[in-house]
Amino acid sequence: MNLMNRVLSLTLFAALLLSGCSGGALKRSFNGFSSGYAETVNHQMLLNLARVRNGHPPYFMQMGLINATYSFARNLGAVIASAGATPSFTSESRQFSVGASVAEQPTLSWTPLNGAAFTEAIFTPMSSTMLYALIEQGYPADVLFRLMVHSLEYTVNGERHIFRNTLDPSHTEAFSDFLTLCAIARELQKADCMRVEVESKILPIDGPSIASVTVTEAASVAEKGLFLKKKEEEGEKGGYQLTKTVAAPHLKVERKAREIIKKLEKDPSYRMETYNGESLWCAAQESGQLVIRMRPFIGMLQAAAEEADLFDAAVAKSPKHRFWENLPPSERNPILRINWSHSSERTHPALVSLDYFGKKYQITDPVVTPKDIDKAYFRDVFTLINHLFSQVLLDPSKIPVQQTIRVN
Repeated sequence: MNLMNRVLSLTLFAALLLSGCSGGALKRSFNGFSSGYAETVNHQMLLNLARVRNGHPPYFMQMGLINATYSFARNLGAVIASAGATPSFTSESRQFSVGASVAEQPTLSWTPLNGAAFTEAIFTPMSSTMLYALIEQGYPADVLFRLMVHSLEYTVNGERHIFRNTLDPSHTEAFSDFLTLCAIARELQKADCMRVEVESKILPIDGPSIASVTVTEAASVAEKGLFLKKKEEEGEKGGYQLTKTVAAPHLKVERKAREIIKKLEKDPSYRMETYNGESLWCAAQESGQLVIRMRPFIGMLQAAAEEADLFDAAVAKSPKHRFWENLPPSERNPILRINWSHSSERTHPALVSLDYFGKKYQITDPVVTPKDIDKAYFRDVFTLINHLFSQVLLDPSKIPVQQTIRVN
């Protein structure tokens, strides 16, 4: 092969090498950024859980845009040296070199979350729509209730019964009833006896009535998803009222749930407050109404961080562990445990762990048999908390630039 052919071949090889490097560099960067983001988010959430558990305020930061600049370079060199010469013959040594390099310069943006908008988001009770959506997807109803719900209210024949999701180690009866209700809900969910129904309600919009409507005005109202309703239909005279249709999801318990509940109540741990000698679940099917009051995100965070200590204290204070034994088997654990220093259970490798104030915190689950798999849910709860936190994050496009911390 003559010199020109070798140079051409090496040039093509350098181009191919560089193209391979660019694809590999992009893949490595994506994997690195994705893994780094996941580890950072998990670490931040566990750190805030540890802060709350120690009575310290939580602080959050939000990652913004990731900008990465890549520089690709290739080089090709050749050295031809004469080793000796005679009038009829010349000996030459030829050396060729080829190489490629990739340089990456990422810029990461972090934003401290504070101010009125974020504070309002984490202190406002979360919409029950999220709860119903998760139940529809098959997420365990008892886990969702224990994390997301502040209280459940039954009104049966005009009598209201309130079950609060609050644990007081000195008075555990009300919390025991709430957990029993959660366990029954889970069993009904597994038996496909509890489902989400959506009803459409027409609600009036505050404002003056409209005397007459043109076709153009009616079309404009319809484009906005609103409707015009004659006030005469409501027994009033004159004009139209702007209205809107609102979807109202709710939980519906099927009639066949009666038999399931009766079977469950053969176990004393599933028995709870009754109405006229009948389970509230059954009574509510005829004349009852269930109202779910949601927690704000900060309430969920506090419950997840603190319930384990309160739960352990209630077990310790209850004579012969009566509090623990009176609970349905599926509810005999706190909603989340992050400190395992006093546990002798064998656990899975930690999803994330850290040290805070001289103590080790980690997200893991006890190793259980397939029969008791419902008892191993701590990692799922932690993942759920991260998902719910994403509902209160700020829109990156609305974050002021001056509040952004850039890391090069």
